[in-house]
Amino acid sequence: MVLEGIIIAEAVFILFQWRKNRRLEKEIEELQQKYEEGQALIDELQREGQGTEGQETEASIDRFATHDKIIEMSDLGADAEMISERLGVPRRKVEMTLKFEKMKKDGA
Repeated sequence: MVLEGIIIAEAVFILFQWRKNRRLEKEIEELQQKYEEGQALIDELQREGQGTEGQETEASIDRFATHDKIIEMSDLGADAEMISERLGVPRRKVEMTLKFEKMKKDGA
């Protein structure tokens, strides 16, 4: 009877550790994806950086602010065409930003 209890306890412990391991693997995958996205953005900023250091920083801030405005306007129900017109950015950029944001939310 004691042996059966130990075996059951071990099985529960192993199952718990397996589930914890799966969650950690998923979290590592998500962090890796975010790292790669950030690295791609850094690479893009370095390729585009042709002005002074202050101009590069200002362009980066503008890019992030535009991204946030696109997402915010979309969340409020604006379509890509309206967002493009209001923010003065190409419609294709708006569509790509929304597509990438959707992929992030969906975990793709």
